[in-house]
Amino acid sequence: MADLVQVPGRPGQVYNPATGKVSKINEVFEDDIYDTVELASGAVSAGTEALFFNSLANKKFQHANTTTAARIPSHHKLKLTRIGAHVRQVNNNADVPYADSARIYEQFALEFKLGQRLVTRRPLVTYQSGYGMSGGGVSLGMPSHAAAPRLAETQDVDDETDLNGKVFYGGTAWTNATTAPSLSAYTLVTLFLHGMIAKPLGT
Repeated sequence: MADLVQVPGRPGQVYNPATGKVSKINEVFEDDIYDTVELASGAVSAGTEALFFNSLANKKFQHANTTTAARIPSHHKLKLTRIGAHVRQVNNNADVPYADSARIYEQFALEFKLGQRLVTRRPLVTYQSGYGMSGGGVSLGMPSHAAAPRLAETQDVDDETDLNGKVFYGGTAWTNATTAPSLSAYTLVTLFLHGMIAKPLGT
């Protein structure tokens, strides 16, 4: 039997000399597409926001795994089933105080859109990543993917779909506690888009 031949310039497509047909072979696996943003130290004013999948320059795999702004990796497809956020407990050699983590989880919200279509917008604390985080009086669920909530509907994402996510602080002028939150450390927040990923074999 003749061997399958990779079609030049077409990832995952192979030519079968025996049948004369071209087929596409995908590798399918469960994983995350993710990006990380940094919140500045100091007083947080109403309207403060940080955009995910916006600035990817110089980010390595501990912080992001896509290199094209607002897109998943080329030739990939994602069946998005879960969205999780995680406030990192360290930033390089600096520990993030538990009070900073608590202020971010409890005071910030998260919004995620595919293109201009809203997928979800809620308090940040509701987006458990399944990786868990606890210590010093702050907790964000058990380190278990089974404990992380799923989206009501699976979202289909391809490499031409714009990813528009942000973590933001809208202000709390309606409360009696009128002093704005303040962060003592520069703090990283990672957004995980979880689901089944398909990519052409060999990419």
